[in-house]
Amino acid sequence: MGELLSASGQLPDFTQEQWQRIVHFSGDALVVAQLYKILEANNLLDQLPDDINSYLQLVSELNADRTIKLLATFTRLAKHLNSAGIHPVPLKGIALLAGNKPGEPLRSSRITYDVDVLVRAEELQSSLQVLQSAAYQQVVNPLDKLTENGESPLLGPICLEDFRNNLAFTRSHVPPLVDEEGDCIIDLHTAAATLNNPRATKLTQLLFDLSVLEIDDAAGVSYSMPDPVAQLVLAVYHAHIKNRHQFLGIVDWRLLLDMTAVLQAYPERALVEETMSTADALDMSREMFTAWKLVARYLNVNINLEGLENPRNMRALSWFYRKSEWRWLAASCELWIKIGKAFALLSVGELKQSLGAQSSFTGLIAHLSYRIRRTLNR
Repeated sequence: MGELLSASGQLPDFTQEQWQRIVHFSGDALVVAQLYKILEANNLLDQLPDDINSYLQLVSELNADRTIKLLATFTRLAKHLNSAGIHPVPLKGIALLAGNKPGEPLRSSRITYDVDVLVRAEELQSSLQVLQSAAYQQVVNPLDKLTENGESPLLGPICLEDFRNNLAFTRSHVPPLVDEEGDCIIDLHTAAATLNNPRATKLTQLLFDLSVLEIDDAAGVSYSMPDPVAQLVLAVYHAHIKNRHQFLGIVDWRLLLDMTAVLQAYPERALVEETMSTADALDMSREMFTAWKLVARYLNVNINLEGLENPRNMRALSWFYRKSEWRWLAASCELWIKIGKAFALLSVGELKQSLGAQSSFTGLIAHLSYRIRRTLNR
């Protein structure tokens, strides 16, 4: 895969079966559209088998349409939040897509699932109120009673009294939202990580501190665009720590392409050094170092990591490769850890919150059940 992405002038002489394996792999890694754009940018499409070319082109076109809908959803959301004096911070995929900056062909072809935005904790209720007035809908509480005809609807009007919208219980974001168009799911975050995570406060504050107000005159909206350092640190945290890729030795190709796109967009910045310094303050320098090493190795990007190859970082990188080779064992260990969560489902603080927030025994049981399922699945 790495050789294919970095090729120029001539593609390898793959068989049809090998091309199909590449298509399956790029599909699983969510980089099909980016693969097509890279081949197109290097004038290599005419060397593809016709069916492979047609498939990659179709996915690329569908993803381009999806990107338009994502940006339109984000713009509508920002406009409604602006009416309450709130400037949302785009996160993850939408942060790469929004705004006018270079970084093609990797940026605009990025496959993105939903619209993640961050608002300050004290802005949550105001945000929900204005979105409620704008007829946004929210995933209903699965523990609520069925409707009169016995059906259990997936979406319903935003309920400000729903305990899941209470800041004390949101952890990092409220249940998913959709607007009247219903094109894309919106995740409204109040923190960059789950609130019981030791990095949550620092990582969230980093995003607010390293965000710059961006005004879209054409759309008549404004939002706080996170600095590239904050974008990269969050991306590596999300993949290598939250999703446990560092533990499992998994190479996240979409993350590597995201990092490369940001490097291309800000060539004047010393992003490697800046992100390593910031990551060190969050005790995640080993994960950041591993990610940069993977970018350099698999995408052939010229990255200067001299001075960063200390024993601690190199040991973490060595263990990453070792876990990658023995991933089946790492996966078994992760399963054991997940089962182990059953012994510590609710902290003392959460139990006290649950007891204090519920007015009935039934409500308490429903709330604890919801908490337990959330803990096991996060």
